[in-house]
Amino acid sequence: MYSTAAQALLLLSASTSALAWWQPAPGTTWEIVLSKTLDDVGTLPSVQAIDADLEDNDSDLWQSVKEQGYRTICYFSAGSYEDWRGDADSFPSEAIGNPLDDWEGEAWLDTRNEDVRDIMRSRIDAAAEKGCDAIDPDNLDVYEHDGGGFDLTIDDAVNYVQFLSEYAHSKDIAVGLKNGGQMVEQVLDFVDFEVNEQC
Repeated sequence: MYSTAAQALLLLSASTSALAWWQPAPGTTWEIVLSKTLDDVGTLPSVQAIDADLEDNDSDLWQSVKEQGYRTICYFSAGSYEDWRGDADSFPSEAIGNPLDDWEGEAWLDTRNEDVRDIMRSRIDAAAEKGCDAIDPDNLDVYEHDGGGFDLTIDDAVNYVQFLSEYAHSKDIAVGLKNGGQMVEQVLDFVDFEVNEQC
């Protein structure tokens, strides 16, 4: 899902003080770039972190951003199928649910499906290989959209966030919660920040 809307980063308190992965501090400044690749931006803004598409930007681009002193947040959709992605053919048809309103080529995923989870592990592996400091996994709020065609609940979403966070943290990558405001209190121990598109 692409967005050019203004967004806000809400930092959540960490339960431990000596973590191997990046812990964004309150007041961290950042820019989200999802409508173009990083090499099309020109001069990057004077912020501390850049949030951009994991797949659309190659390792050299991410490395260049890091060499300029930015923290890198790598975006991908963890809760929806996108028919243009390089791994789109890997998703089993039975795990592809209802279409996302207003987003052509996207459909909700059954995030309980082990094949879906394996694909997300591979995406997190790619984020680690590209040197991402954090991931910004989108579309985790399926419970607000009739369960995506799978009757998925907020408990399913919390379980999925925990899965994503545990795997990302094992790679020393921080994890953001995209939207999903209803489950913030339930995932405080798993995530490191929140991206809220509605504020």
